[in-house]
Amino acid sequence: VQIGREGAVVAEFTDSGASFDGNVSVDGNLEVTGNIEFSGDVGLGDGSSLSISGVNSNGGSVSFGSNAATSNVTVNGQLRANGALYASGGGDVTVGVSTGRIIIGPQGGASIGIDENEMQARSSGGSASTLYFNHEGFQISGQRKNQRA
Repeated sequence: VQIGREGAVVAEFTDSGASFDGNVSVDGNLEVTGNIEFSGDVGLGDGSSLSISGVNSNGGSVSFGSNAATSNVTVNGQLRANGALYASGGGDVTVGVSTGRIIIGPQGGASIGIDENEMQARSSGGSASTLYFNHEGFQISGQRKNQRA
């Protein structure tokens, strides 16, 4: 089945699936059994949310981008991990503002960089900065495993 507009096919439904050329607007719930693939942006209206449940409920990976592409996921709000959070990109942390596996702070600004065995505070100009632990008070305790008292 094909649906056309002004002589052009804008939607096609076959035994193997459906394809759309242009925007698709859904007023209500959209339930998909099988795969869904996007080659453009997925946008939500003001006050809307996107809830995805059962993503790879049998295990596996969820990927953004293709093998050669660098993809960014932006979270405006809270990011919660109900398990370990792994960061495998980046590399060794230095005073450079874009180094480390995890960077906490604005892009190119004052930040803390973390790699496998280092944590570095740095200024927005790319120089070392003071790293405070419990700056507002209370004790910091550290003891090596099996250390004798």
